[in-house]
Amino acid sequence: MGGPIEPRHIRAGLTGAALIGAVALTMAADVVASGLAGPAPDSRRASGFGPADLGRLRALTGLDGAAPATVRAALASAPLAWEPFYAAGAALLPRPEAAPLLQEAARRDPHAGGPHLALLGLAADRGGMTQVMVQLSALQRLDGVFGDGLAAKLGAHVARAADATQAAAALSGHPALVAPFLDGFARTQRPAALVLALVDALPAAALDDPRARASAVAEMVRIGAYARARALWLGGLRATARPQGPVYSPDFADLTAPPPFGWALQASDAGVAERDRARGLALTAYGRVAGPLVSQLVTAMPGRWRLQLVYAPQGGAAGVLRLRARCADDGAVLAERALDNGMAGPQRLDLPFVVPTGHCAAQTLEIAAQATDDARGQAVQVRQLRLSGPAPR
Repeated sequence: MGGPIEPRHIRAGLTGAALIGAVALTMAADVVASGLAGPAPDSRRASGFGPADLGRLRALTGLDGAAPATVRAALASAPLAWEPFYAAGAALLPRPEAAPLLQEAARRDPHAGGPHLALLGLAADRGGMTQVMVQLSALQRLDGVFGDGLAAKLGAHVARAADATQAAAALSGHPALVAPFLDGFARTQRPAALVLALVDALPAAALDDPRARASAVAEMVRIGAYARARALWLGGLRATARPQGPVYSPDFADLTAPPPFGWALQASDAGVAERDRARGLALTAYGRVAGPLVSQLVTAMPGRWRLQLVYAPQGGAAGVLRLRARCADDGAVLAERALDNGMAGPQRLDLPFVVPTGHCAAQTLEIAAQATDDARGQAVQVRQLRLSGPAPR
């Protein structure tokens, strides 16, 4: 199976636009594997217009560029067909004269992938990032998985600030491409300066998609730009949901806000955290392996702080669950304390700790399960987790 985009048509992008050319080289195999292009254009049949005629049309346009006249002749017998335009345009690749023929083919049948793939190759050939995004958007509508994959490849090839600026501008008007593009970019773990350049260049509306915003926030956290990450995260919340203190939803009333600055609930071999039908969270530690069950990232400024946990024991062995504060940068534990079973009913556990100056710009607050020798578990109902101390940044 093959389509009109071949490596010889897109390789020239390396000389004109390094970013587009580099990713275009990886697209050729994807194009063939996708099946979107369909059979080669001269093997497609239009009503009253057979393979032999299409072959002659392709040969003529390749030799003398007489596509318009040949297309008019072809359309005399197939007035509504898109294949003649597709064949004629494909024969002219990578010459710019191919574009209007391929665009007409795409207009005649918006569900035909071949013309869009050919136009994508042509745009890559000419270093046109804006047109690359236009065609990627069309392909994404035809096949979401394939289109997302190509957008991710493009994101993964952003290696310079100029690439980031060009890509961000071209993404404007194509919001559905932003999330897969950022996912691909994030997988390469680029330097902090490049991450900031890309996020700063994105139009504000590009992050309206929660998945795109989550990718951008995660990248900011990865590079240690915690204050910027939190501000970006806050931009995705309703105005009425903005936190009044350093911990978001300390009573666990809102579990819809995404991590890391919203509550992250885990279900793993360590245990499970879930909403309690009565109030707060229900936590069950299995005692087999260690791991966090509920956590949130905060940006507490240097100074003395106090975590205040209100919980009610629900049975099991005391001390399997532990309240912990640690630095997000290196995971260093600032303080921790075991949850005792004590008496029935609500209990309060205070955990004072100090955020040091010079590092530890963000902290992870968590309740984590510990492994025990006898694999005994512990269950509690967590009603509230507050942080008090110096004013949050």
